[in-house]
Amino acid sequence: MKALILQVDSEPNAIKAVRSCLDPKRYELVEAHSVLEALYEINYSHPVLALLEGFDALRAIRNKSIIPIIMLTSRTAQTDKYLAFELDVDDYVTKPFDPVEIAWRIRAVLRGNPQPRDFIHPVDDRLSTDFNHGELLVSGKRVSLTRTELGVLQYLVENTGFVVTAKSLLARAWGFDRIADHTALGQVIHNLRQKVEIDPINPQYILTAGAGLGYYFASQKPVKNQEESRSDD
Repeated sequence: MKALILQVDSEPNAIKAVRSCLDPKRYELVEAHSVLEALYEINYSHPVLALLEGFDALRAIRNKSIIPIIMLTSRTAQTDKYLAFELDVDDYVTKPFDPVEIAWRIRAVLRGNPQPRDFIHPVDDRLSTDFNHGELLVSGKRVSLTRTELGVLQYLVENTGFVVTAKSLLARAWGFDRIADHTALGQVIHNLRQKVEIDPINPQYILTAGAGLGYYFASQKPVKNQEESRSDD
């Protein structure tokens, strides 16, 4: 199946240029010419990446989706770039652009944002994770996650029963080139517990390891440190 890429752009030539640079065997470009059209495609076509011209579409999509986003815009001011990255874009390219470069940037962003393998993963009778859509199912109700919350929770769930260090979680959620600290991570853990736990003050899913080791997602098995697990191999 081809991966769908959404482009929201008012310039037909820009859409034509992007289409010309994509491998037709791997990608299909879906056009949208308004915020409403873009949201429709996000909800029903489920593209793997969005190319956006304007900030209205960026804000609207970020409120609904964790999809990777590349800004492809005529706005060249440094303040616009700062704002875009503050709104959690993955890349920022100004017009006019080289179509070949866009193709390489798309591939690079998708490599850094692999699609989760599992659609819905049941944790127990009460809680399931839907990482494809950045959501939880808590007692049958869908609960949205921010992109940072998704990164932290997915990493914890992938390592269920093992302690994950704060350093690893920071790198996973913010990337090695982003500025973040333990206070920011603590706030994300707090927010996740508000969404996941029956009693956030006495968590049963997302637990803190002793002596500042990190955090772990609870399982029925004894908890191990990641380093200890490697030594067992």
